[in-house]
Amino acid sequence: MPAAYADQLVWSLGMLARLREAEGSDERAAAIRAKADVWRPPEDNVG
Repeated sequence: MPAAYADQLVWSLGMLARLREAEGSDERAAAIRAKADVWRPPEDNVG
């Protein structure tokens, strides 16, 4: 997957996770963030 598409996917998943948190669904937000981590470039996963 091209980097630009991966960046957009990670951003979109992050926004979706924030929406789920606002709804009070922390478990769903955590699951969405885990999916975003799969698509995040390795250099962004440091820390």
